[in-house]
Amino acid sequence: MEHSLYVLLVLLDYGTHAGTYGTNSPTERPTDGTNSIGYNAFRVLLRDIHSPSDYNFIIQGFLRLFTCMHNHYTVTQQSPSILSMATLSISTYSYTQITCIQELIFLLWSFINENTYFLSYCMIHHSNELLDIVVIILNSMLSNRHISKQANYIYLCTFILLRLSQERSFSLLLNTPYNTTTNPNPNPNNSSSTNPKPSIQLISNELSLFHGTYGDLYYIVICKLINTTDIQYYNINHCLLSTMSNTSPYIKYICPTTALKLILLYERLSDIDYLCNKESNYIHLSLLVDVYRNIIQYQFDANPAVLYSIYKSKEKFIRFHRYQLDPDAIELPVGIGIGGSSSG
Repeated sequence: MEHSLYVLLVLLDYGTHAGTYGTNSPTERPTDGTNSIGYNAFRVLLRDIHSPSDYNFIIQGFLRLFTCMHNHYTVTQQSPSILSMATLSISTYSYTQITCIQELIFLLWSFINENTYFLSYCMIHHSNELLDIVVIILNSMLSNRHISKQANYIYLCTFILLRLSQERSFSLLLNTPYNTTTNPNPNPNNSSSTNPKPSIQLISNELSLFHGTYGDLYYIVICKLINTTDIQYYNINHCLLSTMSNTSPYIKYICPTTALKLILLYERLSDIDYLCNKESNYIHLSLLVDVYRNIIQYQFDANPAVLYSIYKSKEKFIRFHRYQLDPDAIELPVGIGIGGSSSG
């Protein structure tokens, strides 16, 4: 399986994005772009997959492999990195080792990036499977954020989350209740049972307990990543906050635990030392304020916990609003005045 994955990624790596030399509409005949610079027939084949049976097979395969990785680490928890080893269950007591989880994530990114209909189909027909994969990605990011050699993996997972957040359908999916319990007395003969299947659980014990939706889980994990991630992952903060900003207009309910995490994140991002530490840090605070603005503007009635947390922390917002930076305290290069003009 590993060798097949390596070969597939190598074949898909060459050339430019398939959308630059043809169409991927299932109702239109693809444009012949074989003479285009960077043309890759394998990217075109990936782009032109439109069969529901193919989509079903692909998403089920991704979920099976990701779930095996997740379940293996849940049982063993012997290594700080779930990327070092995962197991694919062949039968109840037989396992085959998987050592290419990063490549699997990259293949998922290739499908999302090349085939525009793949993501739309998954959101409509495989929403539960897509949410399970998102939980596993969040868990792996949380578990590997302090491991320097997994930097590329963390960045790639962030790009996948950012791409998903650009879809309105995904934002609406985050309103799905995050079920942490199983049905104690399942009735296999009752096909009309309304009991939802248990959600895939996070391995990390660092997160606070909550009762809410996948949106709550999504926001809590992102807040945790931003507040505790090593400095080498500093550049992903912008992407993570962008995912929150993109999804916030559609989150219908935020639980009190998530509201508290957002306030704690605001305290950090609005700290003057943090804002002055880097020129672009103000963008992070702007994105978080945009999250609050979207919640208040679009989901005001259903989010009393967010409004209450803002009210309880109003002094923090007022203090920052009234803050004035002392020009005499700004360290500028010699010969440069406050207005930016040279004195010499």
